[in-house]
Amino acid sequence: MQTHARRTARLLAPAVLALLAVVLGACHLIDQRDFTPGAGKKPQPPAAPLPAPPAPALVTIRFDTPTPAYGIPLARAVARALAVKPNVTFLIEAATANAGQTPAAIAAGQDVARVVRASGAARGQIEQSVAIDPALTATEVRVRLR
Repeated sequence: MQTHARRTARLLAPAVLALLAVVLGACHLIDQRDFTPGAGKKPQPPAAPLPAPPAPALVTIRFDTPTPAYGIPLARAVARALAVKPNVTFLIEAATANAGQTPAAIAAGQDVARVVRASGAARGQIEQSVAIDPALTATEVRVRLR
């Protein structure tokens, strides 16, 4: 009987192995992707943060009249800013609605810079720039602090 059992085992062994190969070939090995579908994928970089809005202006001077009276209030604001922070930088931005008015905006910005300088700020504490803002109806000069 043992010979019959051996012969049967010899005949069944390849069939069992073939069946195991087919069954195991269709199986999926468990790995981390079964529990976390995104595992193994390259991470997405975070979205860039939105730029911070500019700081509100210390003073905004609208040049909608020929000679706006801004000297005394501006001088007081500059003196107060210098008293709080002696090394403050004054950012003077002349803004106009279109490029054709840029020379007038530059002149207005320079006039405001003269008042800031006369109020006690050093030349190194003043930075000037010009901007075009189509939403404006009149030239504006904004004085910000840094």
